Amino acid sequence: MVVIKNITALKKIEQLKSQFVSMVSHELKAPVAAVYGFLNLITDEKIKLTSEQQQDYLHRSQLRLDSLLKMVNELLDISRMETKNVKREIKQVCVEEVVKSVLELFQVEISKKGISVSLNCGSDAACIKADYDEITRLFTNFISNAIKYNKENGSVLITISKSEDYLITEIKDTGIGLKPEEKKKLFSEFFVQRTSSPNQ
Repeated sequence: MVVIKNITALKKIEQLKSQFVSMVSHELKAPVAAVYGFLNLITDEKIKLTSEQQQDYLHRSQLRLDSLLKMVNELLDISRMETKNVKREIKQVCVEEVVKSVLELFQVEISKKGISVSLNCGSDAACIKADYDEITRLFTNFISNAIKYNKENGSVLITISKSEDYLITEIKDTGIGLKPEEKKKLFSEFFVQRTSSPNQ
């Protein structure tokens, strides 16, 4: 007797799991690397930090760990998210303040690579109604990539403007770009950029 079983669905589930693991690894790596960098600066005896600088780096580490804890909690609640039972706190969020806060968290990485960052925010694009944590995570991902995949002494230009009822955010950098085949997957679930070639 021959039993034939369609495993297409199982393969798809395994593929999604693999993509999910890659996505989670990517999301967790940035805050962990940032805290590691801050602690290295504090414990390096060759670097003479003032008490104020040490407190600043410890404070930044705490912020990154807070962000990491929230992310872990959200991953634990993924089944609840899929059933659309997530409760979001919608309130007025100042986008410029969010971006500045995220840039502060990446200050060590920015300084190490000698990257210049410019932020242009129109006065009419000050606030939007959104969930603060989700907007912060969104800009953290964008800015993290703009720094991570940038070249030494490169640049990042962030422009925030408003057009009618829409908030327009542009992030341009001098780093690597997406390959044509990767652009097609840009809005796919769990897609993680893997390219390492410089953008021409």
